[in-house]
Amino acid sequence: MTSTLRRRRESPAFKNEIERAVSVPTIHWDNGWHNITDDHRKQWRKAFPEVRIDAELEVMNQWLWANPARRKKNYPRFIISWMQRAQEVGMVRPKRVEQAVHCSGNVKLPPAKTEEEIAAAVKHNKESGKSQMIADTLKQLKRGGSSEQT
Repeated sequence: MTSTLRRRRESPAFKNEIERAVSVPTIHWDNGWHNITDDHRKQWRKAFPEVRIDAELEVMNQWLWANPARRKKNYPRFIISWMQRAQEVGMVRPKRVEQAVHCSGNVKLPPAKTEEEIAAAVKHNKESGKSQMIADTLKQLKRGGSSEQT
């Protein structure tokens, strides 16, 4: 058994693997993340399936930027600890199972309007004078609620 391990350690493939692992630049933060590879993201997605990795990295980025006195020495450890907490929160938070309902009570949202429909509605509102009435009301409210017309 010992000779097998010795032969494996002395093999060129093993030495190349060690060199590659040692030569990987260290993850660090300097007003943004540096040396985070796709392999890192892949490993984190596997380890933390409930976490949105890129979103959490951006939240960490903003936190580090906002807290300059709390810089870290070991950024890989910081990232893993952050992801573990995010994973725990993600597992505790209930998932939405029912369909979202609009505040009007409609389950289905109406289809999006075309550019022509929007232009026609804007034209109609301008012609009806309602948009001017709303603007005048807002101006009055901004002035302190005076009831006299200008």
